[in-house]
Amino acid sequence: MKNHRKKGHITFSKTAGSPLDINLSPQSANNRVYIGANVSGTLKLKIQGSRNIVYIGDNCKFGTSIINLRNDDTVVCLGNGTTTTGNCRFIIGQNAKSEASHLLIGDDAMLAKDIAIFTSDNHPILDAQTFEVVPSSTK
Repeated sequence: MKNHRKKGHITFSKTAGSPLDINLSPQSANNRVYIGANVSGTLKLKIQGSRNIVYIGDNCKFGTSIINLRNDDTVVCLGNGTTTTGNCRFIIGQNAKSEASHLLIGDDAMLAKDIAIFTSDNHPILDAQTFEVVPSSTK
């Protein structure tokens, strides 16, 4: 974790030694990741943007899961006691230039195997006359 300090802040709280893979892209900066107590399972966290906040509550259990943050200024919160049974993907945002999007999952959520949650349709929508990208707030 030593080389991640310049790019953001990662806080662990009595983690149960679970396999946790945090991958920060070279362009990312000022990200904050909070991992609660007694988190177990396998979680891969990939952050491509900057100024993002990831909060994983206490007593979460992950069957192999991936959280991929693709843009800036995003908040991801998985509440206390959230569980996944395996092969879950959380894809947040489209790319670093897209608008901020957030994923908030409350306490004690039980997520099934092989699900994918996307906060973007992964392509911009263009205005028919101007061919400019339509902001997501007006879609």
